[in-house]
Amino acid sequence: MESENNIYSLLKEVRNVFGTGVANTAHERYEQITKHGFSLQKDAKYYQKGELVEAARFCLGIGNWPKGWNKVFMDKIISKSDFERYTIAAAFLCAEMDRLSSTPNNF
Repeated sequence: MESENNIYSLLKEVRNVFGTGVANTAHERYEQITKHGFSLQKDAKYYQKGELVEAARFCLGIGNWPKGWNKVFMDKIISKSDFERYTIAAAFLCAEMDRLSSTPNNF
C-alpha cells in the first residue's frame, strides 16, 4: 500500500510539472503493468510485430484491434471516453517505445 501511495504522490508531482496528459499516461501505463499483466519483458517477448502500435491506433479510432488480443479488453476500451482512449493509446505507445529502447541499436 505504501508503494502505491508513493506512486500516486509521484503522479501528482508529474501532473504539476508536465500536465494532465503525461500524468494520466503514466498512471495508465502503471495500471497496464500492475493490473493487466503487461511488462517490458512481456512486451519485448510477445509484441514484436507492431501489436502495441496497432492497439494504440485502435484506441484512436484509426486501426483494428490486434489479432489474438482479448476482446473483453477491447470492449472496455470502446466504452471509454475520448480522453480515456487517448490516454490508453499514449500508454501503449510508451510501451512500444520502451520495448524498442530495450533492444540493441534502437536507442
